[in-house]
Amino acid sequence: MKYRTLCLGLLCLGPRILAAAPILGDIKTDHFGYRSIDSKIAFFSANPGPRVGIYDARSQSLAYSIPLNAIKDMGSERSKPIISGDHLWWVNFSPFRVPGTYFIYSASLNESSYSFRISDDLYQAPLRAALKSFYYVRCGSPKTEANGGLWNDSACHLDDAACRAFCPISNAYPGLNANYGTLDLSGGWHDAGDYEKKIGPSTNCQISETGDNGDAVWYLLTAYELNPGLFNRLMINLPETGNGLPDILNQLKWELDWYLKMQMRDYHVLEGVHIFNLGSLVSPPSADRSARAYSPPNFESEAIFCASLAHAARVFASLPAGIDFARTMKIRALETWNHWVLQSPDLDPHAFPWMPYGPLKVWAASEIFRMDPKQKEAQSIIDHYTNWELDPGSLAYEHYAMINYLQSPTATPAVQTKMKNMMGQLVNKLFALNDLYNSGMAPSRYSWGSNQFKADTGIFLAWAARLNATGSYSSEQCLNHAEDYLHYFHGDNPLNMVYMTNTDSIGAKHCVWQIYNSWFGRLNGAAYQTKYVGKPRSVSDPLYPYSPSDTESSLYGPPPGFVPDGPSYQYFQLGGDDVPPDAPGPSEAPYAKAYRDYNKISDMKSQPWIVNEAGINQNASYLLLCSFFAEAPPPVEARSRQ
Repeated sequence: MKYRTLCLGLLCLGPRILAAAPILGDIKTDHFGYRSIDSKIAFFSANPGPRVGIYDARSQSLAYSIPLNAIKDMGSERSKPIISGDHLWWVNFSPFRVPGTYFIYSASLNESSYSFRISDDLYQAPLRAALKSFYYVRCGSPKTEANGGLWNDSACHLDDAACRAFCPISNAYPGLNANYGTLDLSGGWHDAGDYEKKIGPSTNCQISETGDNGDAVWYLLTAYELNPGLFNRLMINLPETGNGLPDILNQLKWELDWYLKMQMRDYHVLEGVHIFNLGSLVSPPSADRSARAYSPPNFESEAIFCASLAHAARVFASLPAGIDFARTMKIRALETWNHWVLQSPDLDPHAFPWMPYGPLKVWAASEIFRMDPKQKEAQSIIDHYTNWELDPGSLAYEHYAMINYLQSPTATPAVQTKMKNMMGQLVNKLFALNDLYNSGMAPSRYSWGSNQFKADTGIFLAWAARLNATGSYSSEQCLNHAEDYLHYFHGDNPLNMVYMTNTDSIGAKHCVWQIYNSWFGRLNGAAYQTKYVGKPRSVSDPLYPYSPSDTESSLYGPPPGFVPDGPSYQYFQLGGDDVPPDAPGPSEAPYAKAYRDYNKISDMKSQPWIVNEAGINQNASYLLLCSFFAEAPPPVEARSRQ
């Protein structure tokens, strides 16, 4: 009887009342939506009361009444450090599977959520945008209006075709003269918000920087291996589209061609192309004339080179159009492997403390062995490796090695069993770290680049499900929980943010508009900012500006598909002085709320790059996580009939 009364009460609400219900941000959903089979939970940070319903966004009519037993008070977070500080109610509408566009309305709060879809193809749009982002970070290539739309520019950094040495000194190889003269190092991807290009971390010539470190290549290659049916059809209008390769491999080839240029005649591999003065950058990239130079080889760049090329050789060889390129990459990977990486020590005293060299070498060994099982020395390195340190909440190179070796047909079974047991133990730790938003991770991982760590957690759980290495949990539980981390990116988080740029253009509100990026930032005066910095004036969002002073508007906003670093407690520890929206005055925000969508550089203390810089590793980690759950689009013939 109570259920009937609830339904009647909800049905009495007319379209005019619902249309006037405000969006206040207390109802957190995935703003893209949910597949029909998904677990669907809305997170309320205010008491929803007993009368909550799902409404059709077009007709404003009730589509589904949420029963009282599906509304659960989860209480307040009591963890230390504080992650969200919220009191949450879970509203479960998993039984509702009817395709369409909807919003949630609470009669008690007189509040609505943002709209979302229920559809089995809803992840294709953000996945396509994340993949297209790698076109906009190509170095040396024009971004044309025909291929790039509103975000176009002529070719940049053409002087990289005659690149000079930053300095000739390599810490890894003290006797090496690393001045290789003038080199053609054109191409590749800009690593992050600046225009540098990197293979490994910088440990030479008084440069101390980390970057992508091969992660983006691994994420994209792995995504294609996981879901070739999706990516063989997911074309994104590149200049090369239609050349026989899927566009995800066309994107990768742009970077891998540059990797090959970074290998020298002595088979050493340069670390990267650096900028002497990061403060000299201007936008767009074609206008940038900052002095650039290559840095010497190190152990890390050479191991990453071998691992990445061996992995790519295996993937490209699966397609007729990629066989010749795969053959080249196999030869080149083995050259550096046999001459340098195989002979290198397991410890690099110059490595970053959080990135020791041993895991990189064992990852390279796993890829070399899987590419060529005759490389028994590589197998021996894996089988005798003992320093496995699987950190919860971060995909490290040990994970790459394990995931790869567990799929190697000629691997040592006893070692595979040991790896599965270790992965299962980590799965148990990850479930134990869960939080009120159903996407928990170690508090220390709410640091610089936290969004990559969020994606990594989901990726690891999804891999554990595929490899049957799930500890105390089932494969279904691991896969479902992995998708919770994808929902986090789309709005199931304390700030109700979609952690991706310009998703309003692809179906999801309340996104990032002011990414910290030299290309789509504020480095070139008012005219450039008017185009790309801030929410387009044509877009409405009741919660914008997210912070009172961040009122910037633009014609187009940044292109869709860039994923920011994400919330970080280090924002305050490293001296950031601009207060995120949900921080109580000048004090530190809860870890998952220490984020602000802005790119102002009023002085060095503002430091937006800690939370809002877009690196290729963040974009690629999101893409891989999303690829576990995205459906392949129908063939072209089928689409033309729809």
